[in-house]
Amino acid sequence: AKVTETLQPSAPPAKHNREAAKLYFWKATRGNDTVYLLGTIHLAPPSLYPLPPKIEAAFSESKALVVEIAIDRRKVDQSKVDALVEKSGKYISPDCLSKHLSKETKKIFDEYLAWSGESWAMYNPYKAWYVREMISSSVPRRGDLSKLKKALGLDMHFLKKATETKKAVYEFETIDFQIALNSKFTEAVQDKLLRLALLSIKNTEVEMSKIFSAWKAG
Repeated sequence: AKVTETLQPSAPPAKHNREAAKLYFWKATRGNDTVYLLGTIHLAPPSLYPLPPKIEAAFSESKALVVEIAIDRRKVDQSKVDALVEKSGKYISPDCLSKHLSKETKKIFDEYLAWSGESWAMYNPYKAWYVREMISSSVPRRGDLSKLKKALGLDMHFLKKATETKKAVYEFETIDFQIALNSKFTEAVQDKLLRLALLSIKNTEVEMSKIFSAWKAG
């Protein structure tokens, strides 16, 4: 497909604010086909809305919505997750997580536990890939992220509109698929991904603020 246009707001921005008025949004064409590509954020504050008119207009013109996962209608099959965790996500005692982490990751994990007020007992039975899922999917134990809501994420915004307008919805993946994929990483990769999650979670509020600013600035 040929990217023919990086879409801009309807009204021309003031000269000094031109860079801030770009949209994180593209239009691509091939023959008679048109695809709009929007960078999405899964959690959002109310201040993200209303969206620029060009984004809403593109949705209205489109015949279908394609998302990573249709989270409004795709529920986690907990029985599959539980079976996967039992098979690929847990150690057989007395083996445990702390015996498999690198020295660097273990040190960072200790710092995280001291910060969160949690203990090794919560996580030690599980392998690094599942511990990362547990930590990344929860709200940080400290800090205030109450203004960020899944219901206000861009995915949910357009999924709700697709339901209201009876527009076709397609998805690239399922939640079960993503979890299963993570379980197949090597132990070394799991260690590094867990370390990254531990290092970033304490700065979630700051990082999310940067993401919103970058998205709004295009």
